[in-house]
Amino acid sequence: MTTDVPPGELRDRPAKIFESSRVASVPDGWITTKGVFFPCTPQEHDECAKYLLKTHKSFIESLLVENKYLLNENGQHDMINSRYGTIDTRAGYNPRTILKAAGFALLSGNQLSESNLPESLSFKQMEFARRNNLVFTPKSGQLDFEAYHSFQKAVMGSEGVKDLLEQNEAVKKFLADPTKSLSIQDNVPLANKVLVVLTEGFTAGISLKVSKGFVVWRRLNIPSDDNIFLQYEYHYHGGDCTPERENFIFLTNKQSIKEFLHKIRYGPSPEGDLSALN
Repeated sequence: MTTDVPPGELRDRPAKIFESSRVASVPDGWITTKGVFFPCTPQEHDECAKYLLKTHKSFIESLLVENKYLLNENGQHDMINSRYGTIDTRAGYNPRTILKAAGFALLSGNQLSESNLPESLSFKQMEFARRNNLVFTPKSGQLDFEAYHSFQKAVMGSEGVKDLLEQNEAVKKFLADPTKSLSIQDNVPLANKVLVVLTEGFTAGISLKVSKGFVVWRRLNIPSDDNIFLQYEYHYHGGDCTPERENFIFLTNKQSIKEFLHKIRYGPSPEGDLSALN
C-alpha cells in the first residue's frame, strides 16, 4: 500500500480502511498533494476524508501550516482536535474543507471541478491528472477584464440584485469581484434565486446531468459581449455529509464550455441551445 506518512502514524483507524492507489481506479476519491489516490464511492467522500484526517494527521497539519492557515494560541491548527486527531466540530469545519485547505483534491464523477479543488494543484497532482486523463470542468477567473466589467454594469442596477445585496454577504462579495466563484451551502432556494436574478433575460441555456447533480450554463443578456455565460452547479453529497447540498456560481465563456463538453463526449449528452456555443 502506498502512503504519504510513516507507519507509526497509522493507528486508531476508523472502522473502514481506504486503500491508496497510483491510478484513478474508480470515478471518485481523494488525491493527496503527492499524487496518491484514495478511491471511494460517491457516498463516501466525507467518510474517506475523515479516514485521511485520522491516519494522516501530522502530514495534513504540516500542509495547513505550510499553506499559511493560522495556528491557535497553543501553536496547533484550529481545524484539527489535537487530542483526538479528528475534526474539531467546535471550529465548524467539515472534513472536505480541511482537506481542501491542506491542498487535497477530490475527484467526483471522473471530473475535477473547481468546487472540489484546492487553490492550486501540486506538480504531483497535475502529473496524476495528466497520466489518468482526468477531465477539468470550466473554472472561474478565466475571462478578460472587459467581460467582468460588462457583467457588473449589466446586473448592478436591477431591483433583484439590490435585494440580494441586502440579504446575503456572500453574494455581495461575488458581485464586487466576479472573477471568484460563489458557494452556497444547504440553501437551494437562495441559489436558485441568485441564478434567476443574475441571468434575467438570458439569451440561451444549456444543461448537463452529472454525477450527483447537474450543471446549467446561461448566456447572459449583455449586448456588447455574447461570450459571457453564468455557470450554475448543483451537487448533492448525501444525507450524512456536511454540507448535504452545495451550489457553485461563476462566470465562464463558450470556449471553456465547448472544451469541457468535448472531453466528456462519451458521457451524458447536454440539452438546450447548443448553437449558442458556435
